[in-house]
Amino acid sequence: MTMKIVIVFDTNNIRYELPDDLYRMFNGDTESIKQFFMEHKIVDVKMAIPEMVVDEIYFQRLRTIDGTIEKMDKITKGLRTIPATKILKERDHLKMLKKNYSEHVSKYKVDLIKNVKVPSQVLLNRSLKKIPPFREGDNGFKDTNIWLSLLEYAKKHKKAEYILFTADRGFAKSACMEEFAQTTGSRVSVLKNVDEIKEYLDKKLKLDLKLKKLHDQMSNEIKEKSGTILTILKKHFSNERGGFSYDQFGYYGMMGIGSAGESENIDEYNLTGLRVNNISKKEKKEVYIVDLEADIEESKQVESPSIHASTAQVGAFRTRKQINFQIEYNSSDKEIDLMFAAFRNEPYAQAAWSPGWPPYSRPGE
Repeated sequence: MTMKIVIVFDTNNIRYELPDDLYRMFNGDTESIKQFFMEHKIVDVKMAIPEMVVDEIYFQRLRTIDGTIEKMDKITKGLRTIPATKILKERDHLKMLKKNYSEHVSKYKVDLIKNVKVPSQVLLNRSLKKIPPFREGDNGFKDTNIWLSLLEYAKKHKKAEYILFTADRGFAKSACMEEFAQTTGSRVSVLKNVDEIKEYLDKKLKLDLKLKKLHDQMSNEIKEKSGTILTILKKHFSNERGGFSYDQFGYYGMMGIGSAGESENIDEYNLTGLRVNNISKKEKKEVYIVDLEADIEESKQVESPSIHASTAQVGAFRTRKQINFQIEYNSSDKEIDLMFAAFRNEPYAQAAWSPGWPPYSRPGE
């Protein structure tokens, strides 16, 4: 896969900090970002974790486990002979943590950025000169190892832009940006939360998230007004085309589509499906043009023709149709105006006759 963007996690933005699950290492951010990739069909973005971050989380969780066991020992001094307590103390906790890590990176397809071997003199010089991410007070040895490991990884994976996902603003200094560009030939952005990452990907990959969000919101609003839409369509087609009709061959259809004879009115309309295909903005504020497609079932209780002059059969004649139509939708007052509507298929092509029983005599015969 050709990587265009690589998201690199720092410790403070990926570790799981609660004590309720001692073997859990990572929070839900990798899952959230991976789900975002899937929702928007993003394939040219990859996630990566520096090995230093993984090691740090291992030992942070081990300290939490040891602290929990110590507290439990103080509480359960009289229970030391119980096997469960003994098993918990002797378990290979690091092995369990490594298993958790392997499952996580495999599930979410996360790369490992291996620790770079940095000569001690290099670290010492960077510390003395306070080269970021080193800070005052000799703080920054761990961050510097992460940074130099990322530089080495980026030199091997060129033609990519990098996101360092961290709340540590020491990485955001201009000196870091310049060093990254000069060393790797690539660009790095320092972002502190998932929302910033989504916004970055939206702009970089032209995902049009605001438009998609508006589309989903308006689609839901319009579907909630399906009753109003059905009434509008019923009125439109009643005025334009009439109802069912019956000809001498026992053929039922809509007036104006190859049928002859007396017009019949529709007893019932049912909207069985409604899809929003496109939404476009008008120049007028808060007014949109919406293209929709509807599945409509019309039913009429009619009597069937019979070869016997004195008898006929009553039944329900149902016609299923697909209709393409366009509305003008005001998102402020939620008003709907029908602009045009047309059948997608000939209605009688999907007609169905459901006979009733028993036969009956026509009145007066």
